[in-house]
Amino acid sequence: MRKGFFFSFLRGSVTFVADGGFPERFLNLCNVRGIVLFSPQMHQKTLTATVRRSDYCRLRDVAKRSGMQLRAQEKHGLPFFLRRHRAHLALPVAGAAFAVLAFVLSGFVWSVESDGCARVSRTEVLAVAEELGLRAGVWRKNVDTAAISQEAMRRLRGKVSWFGVNLCGMRAVIEVHPYLDPGEDETYGEPANLVADFDGLLLSLQVHSGRAAAPVGTGVRKGDLLISGVSVDRYGRSHLYEARGVATALHDDVLRVELPEQTAGGGYAKVQTVPALRLLHLTIPLGMFPPSRDFDVFTVFRQAQWGGVSLPLGLVLQTRCYRTERPGQSTFALLLDEYTRAFESRYEKTNVLSTALSLRQSADRYILTGESRCIDYIGESQKINAE
Repeated sequence: MRKGFFFSFLRGSVTFVADGGFPERFLNLCNVRGIVLFSPQMHQKTLTATVRRSDYCRLRDVAKRSGMQLRAQEKHGLPFFLRRHRAHLALPVAGAAFAVLAFVLSGFVWSVESDGCARVSRTEVLAVAEELGLRAGVWRKNVDTAAISQEAMRRLRGKVSWFGVNLCGMRAVIEVHPYLDPGEDETYGEPANLVADFDGLLLSLQVHSGRAAAPVGTGVRKGDLLISGVSVDRYGRSHLYEARGVATALHDDVLRVELPEQTAGGGYAKVQTVPALRLLHLTIPLGMFPPSRDFDVFTVFRQAQWGGVSLPLGLVLQTRCYRTERPGQSTFALLLDEYTRAFESRYEKTNVLSTALSLRQSADRYILTGESRCIDYIGESQKINAE
């Protein structure tokens, strides 16, 4: 039944009403000419039925010969739907193209993540993975996780005891465990707690050694205990550990840059910022700059994030500062360039969600302040006094 309904929808059908004349002759002519009537109903001299779209035009001659008046009541199917929405045909085409593009892009790996370990840094782990072919933009079916893990352990011999690659959708998560010499204690170390090094909202907490002391989803202040290095066994005896783990928190941060006002020489008469959308290696401008030759360009790229995954698209903010020969002009562009360098240095490993900039002048100085809401790693080691 579903298969018949599907083909009927593709062909199209028309429900008609025929009245007056001779209904019996109408039905006989339909039978002779091979016109199939679906769900025919007769009420006095009024006939209601459904036919294929291609047969409805043939019914006009049948109705004329039988003396009946024919009119369409309802039209069903894909051909009539496309005719009604032919002015908006680009919308379903764009939707189908987007679905195909999303399906194709879902077959690639767009994010490679690793926390590293005590003996191998995150940068070194990602560099080894990239040398072995695991990088952003690689086709998922070309990633041999077992071969990459074995070769990576061979290259990092003496540093890691485990190197595992897990494919989670469009993400590749690398898990490494440090190598321990025979007789080295994995749990005990220099007694220390892991405490918060800034105020924020705790989003995640992974305990590698020690005991979790702060629930996820609560606010923490600088100095609050995140992972405790003190544990008590069932006999009531206390044991000291080196608390280790990875925690992230949402917090607000302020970055301030200031420069003295330029009192001589040329400055900038106009500053204009135009955004652009970057998809893979394609940049689509969302505005136009006025024609000019004498200007400086400053660019900031913000990569899109979804659920902690770096997407292959982002927003490019391009700022053009047009020069002038008049002295005493604001050096806002120089200040913005200095702020951009400081921003990239401070938030290199931080997921910045939003940034609000404000500019003010104090005496002979310009101060550019950026208030950013970001997700950052939180936690610093604090030694425990065992005495």
